[in-house]
Amino acid sequence: MKFYNTIGLSGEELKDRQEKNITQTDAVMRLFNKYPDKKFTAREVYHKLTSDGIRAELTSIRRAISDLEDAGNLVKLDETVRSPVGRGMAEHYHCLPPVSNIEAKQAIADGYQPDLYNLDE
Repeated sequence: MKFYNTIGLSGEELKDRQEKNITQTDAVMRLFNKYPDKKFTAREVYHKLTSDGIRAELTSIRRAISDLEDAGNLVKLDETVRSPVGRGMAEHYHCLPPVSNIEAKQAIADGYQPDLYNLDE
């Protein structure tokens, strides 16, 4: 997955950060694969990974989830929960995508975003 170089790194430092980003993205995907029937918010993913000893920033976890959604590896649910910190903003749940057309129709009924699917009627 791509590294967002928002702080102007270059050379070896940039290469190191890019490799670390791949590791964080892989860690996020491994978590979802480990619990294929569960849904997580970005904050829940962050807490789970950091409690397992993986160093990551919440912003990096959010970007990894977004990149994984763009690649079709995760989907964002319409279902939200209030954040326990800050202003209590709503946080979306994310999960693995369904694998078949029938599952996709059920998933939409369960709260997946319908525009993510090109269903054969």
